[in-house]
Amino acid sequence: MKEIWPYLPTLVTTLIVVPLGIYLQTRLKNLANSNDFLKAVDQLKKNTEAVEGIKGQLGEKYWVKQQIWDTKRLAYEEILSCLYLTKEYIEDQIAYLTDYTDSFIYIGSSIYDFEDKEYQKSYEEYVESEQQAFREKYETQEANLARQELSTKTRKSFKNLESVFSIKSIYLAPELGDIETLLGKLRHKLYDNQPIQDDHEATDDFLDRLIGHHISSGESVDDIITLTKKLAMDDLKLITKS
Repeated sequence: MKEIWPYLPTLVTTLIVVPLGIYLQTRLKNLANSNDFLKAVDQLKKNTEAVEGIKGQLGEKYWVKQQIWDTKRLAYEEILSCLYLTKEYIEDQIAYLTDYTDSFIYIGSSIYDFEDKEYQKSYEEYVESEQQAFREKYETQEANLARQELSTKTRKSFKNLESVFSIKSIYLAPELGDIETLLGKLRHKLYDNQPIQDDHEATDDFLDRLIGHHISSGESVDDIITLTKKLAMDDLKLITKS
């Protein structure tokens, strides 16, 4: 016992200081870890806010881009709808004029005097049946209303295109100006520059010229449709299937 007495103070100090040191070291380490954790949480929060901000900006840009794309799509749809409606109107006019010419000009206007009276009667009945078929197809109240409605819709469709070229054109390809010019010429050709029968012009010649005028207008429509489709495909960045 006497042998350890001289070492007793050191032993006591060791028993007290060492655990205290370990405790302090552990405590400081925990505090440091806690501080690092709080810093990490704070940094994660900042990163999250930054990411959300970027996502918000990207989302806003995408929304604006999508709105512009939709505006373009609707504008091209309006133009093509007008063109196809015009095509339908022209085809209706050609059919009407062609059938009228066949029924009342080519077989109905000339007087045929056949020696065979039975054949003469049969031919007259044929002419009458063709003309009656024309009347039933084109001159009923329903047919007249349908033709008038198609004509009115076509005119209104051209009128509605004014908003496309005056307002929506800022979103569209600059080449659309060429389409606008072609449509203006087509509208003038259809409604303001139709052939007029001369005083000394035969009816069949005039009708042939009028039919030719509409056929030419239809060809113009087809050309404009082709140009508009190509422009829309490029402007909207649509991919065609090969």
